[in-house]
Amino acid sequence: QADPLLPHALWESAASVLASILQFSSEFYLEVPVAVLVRLLRSGSEGTVIGALNALLVLESDDGTSAEAMAESGAIEALLELLRSHQCEETAARLLEVLLNNVKIRETTAIKTAIVPLSQYLLDPQTQAQQARLLATLALGDLFQNETLARSADAVSACRALVNVLEDQPTEEMKVVALCALQNLVMHSRSNKRAVAEAGGVQVVLDLIGSSDPETSVQAAMFVKLLFSNHTIQEYASSETVRAITELQNTKSDLLMKYLQLNSFCSFIVHECCPAAELKELDAAIEKDLWATGAVNEEYLKALNSLFSNFPRLRATEPATLSIPHLVTSLKTGSEATQEAALDALFLLRQAWSACPAEVSRAQSVAAADAIPLLQYLIQSGPPRFQEKAEFLLQCLPGTLVVIIKRGNNMKQSVGNPSVFCKLTLGNTSPRQTKVRCFILLHPVCPTVI
Repeated sequence: QADPLLPHALWESAASVLASILQFSSEFYLEVPVAVLVRLLRSGSEGTVIGALNALLVLESDDGTSAEAMAESGAIEALLELLRSHQCEETAARLLEVLLNNVKIRETTAIKTAIVPLSQYLLDPQTQAQQARLLATLALGDLFQNETLARSADAVSACRALVNVLEDQPTEEMKVVALCALQNLVMHSRSNKRAVAEAGGVQVVLDLIGSSDPETSVQAAMFVKLLFSNHTIQEYASSETVRAITELQNTKSDLLMKYLQLNSFCSFIVHECCPAAELKELDAAIEKDLWATGAVNEEYLKALNSLFSNFPRLRATEPATLSIPHLVTSLKTGSEATQEAALDALFLLRQAWSACPAEVSRAQSVAAADAIPLLQYLIQSGPPRFQEKAEFLLQCLPGTLVVIIKRGNNMKQSVGNPSVFCKLTLGNTSPRQTKVRCFILLHPVCPTVI
């Protein structure tokens, strides 16, 4: 231990003998100073290293205070070197995780030098030992329980490494460990949030929300909640993000929703991170589809309905008004499923008119009035499930209603005056006498028959 001039070959021989004695009986572990065991980790002999690792693990389990002595003797640096060179990876990673889980060790200033080597180890394509990867990920999570370490510049590299772990088809246990580590990273650091987003972490974690494993799903949702807790990564909260979260809102258990309070979180995502610009993105996609194919993809309209249904405030925005002509076109040219989605969207917009500013409801009703003949046609010839919503919309839209009177009894008309008096019942209103100008329509397109 103390002779720096000892030839290396002789040192290795002495180390090998000592390791053999230790392997003979664990009773000898307590007889060897911690500093000596730590130095044995630098040996070029795998057997010597394994003997030292086992001894140090036993010492730590018997006496928790020995962990600090190991760290002071350079154990963390030696263990990181073993991982870097892919030697005794699993046992080295296990001891390293134990040491980094020690609160006093995490509070030392030098410990932050472990962040980059651990991150590089997780990113190294030669790292194949799954248990060692799990323990290294857990070690990073241990480190970032310390807020100072989570805010350090080196933490950005860990964000990329942990996202990479989630992308690499990990086990459910690995997913949970990586997600918890990421939660520690983004809780107090804006730069870490951006690093996660730039590494593609948003979509990766959104995919995990739908996991069949309850713990994975909960941890993924909690991480997303932390990730979007302010405006740091506003540009990454696309309509796809909202759609994924609303799908979760519609499918997950009541227990999960209550635990996450996800209803209010969804509102936050839209009102703070996904402004009306995201609706413009969807409108643009719909318009592009119309130009290219003459019809609208049903999925686009379902996405629009998802936004309008879950986030009512979006119905009063300018992009919502601009989407109405596309919805009208979909009623005219789309399939039955597309027509139904367009009708649902118009119905949702109509529900918000009473709470909208007057100019917004007026603009939307005028834009929707172009659908009057289409709605009349759907009432007559569309599927029965369309009728109620179509009639409701017709009662609310401004415009001219074309009426054909099939039969008139006791109607009087003066010569030269084309007007007659009769009683009409429209919607749920009571019959009233009104003046109707009669037309002869040779080819009525979408009439309402009374």
